[in-house]
Amino acid sequence: MVWFVGGPARCGKSTLKRRAQSFASGQILSLDNLKPALHSIVSGNDRDNLLAKIEDTKTTRQEWIELLRRRDRMLWKVTKVFAETLANDSEVSIIEGNVWPDFMAELSPELQYRAVFLVDTSPAHAERIIGIARGGANDNNWMREWTDEHLRHWADYNIARSQEIIRLGKEYNQAVFDIADGGLDAAQDNALNYLRALS
Repeated sequence: MVWFVGGPARCGKSTLKRRAQSFASGQILSLDNLKPALHSIVSGNDRDNLLAKIEDTKTTRQEWIELLRRRDRMLWKVTKVFAETLANDSEVSIIEGNVWPDFMAELSPELQYRAVFLVDTSPAHAERIIGIARGGANDNNWMREWTDEHLRHWADYNIARSQEIIRLGKEYNQAVFDIADGGLDAAQDNALNYLRALS
């Protein structure tokens, strides 16, 4: 059994993965840790897609989503192969990172899996992101140097990404939990309960 945890950045994927590890006995893969390895072996357009970031404020929301999906598609090529090596494994493994609901349709029919997606469409999303960026001395806080204006712009795009994941979740019958529906803790609790109930 493989549990996939997907969704935009700063919506609680890594925290949910850590909580879910209590119920997993198999492999644990964070796709953020896979990116550096891929950086070293890909080139040309593939490398450009993998390194894509939101730096240009002139990029439209739709262009940004397409850029992210090209980047995430690069990671998915490896992720899919890794997941399918676990097809006959009775243990619960977890893959967390930039996966999308429609990617799940490409998995081998032999693979037993469950997927959850954490998103945030709440009007307070930008303020929550700014709070994360300005809070504590977290060495993993890659947003610390961003201005509030940049953070608000990024949060606006993150909401657009969340909306696209919700749309694809409905189309591909995948479970999506929105922080807007009761807060971050509730979204994580509901996602974890969903995974545990179906395994």
